[in-house]
Amino acid sequence: MNAEPADHPDSARPTTHLVAAVVSLLEALGLVAAVVWYVLELVMARSSSPPVALGSAALLLVFAVALVVGAKLWWTGSSSPKVPTFVWNLLLLPVAWTFLRTGEPLLGSVVGLLALAGAAASAVAAASEDEDGA
Repeated sequence: MNAEPADHPDSARPTTHLVAAVVSLLEALGLVAAVVWYVLELVMARSSSPPVALGSAALLLVFAVALVVGAKLWWTGSSSPKVPTFVWNLLLLPVAWTFLRTGEPLLGSVVGLLALAGAAASAVAAASEDEDGA
């Protein structure tokens, strides 16, 4: 007799993994919005430094893609994204600080808060996994 996946205890996704997935996805969407904003600034020639705007957009896009991959892995219940998600979020903190220091307080605040939320969500998911595995 075949057991349904929901009946198998190993197939259940922990709530903390789902929260980490949703936070990572929201974070990625926020970063994509920032990329769109930079592109609009470039297209409308409102950027004071086009190379910096282009570099920032590219950097944020790389982070967004990495976070989408992490969100997908968290959603499937994988434990593999716990360290990379935490590290990506910590690496976003200097990016947020740079935005704050260069006259982009809204963007810096959003990136910083999302990075802190993402780091916290991944740390809680990893800790709950370690407790369950102990």
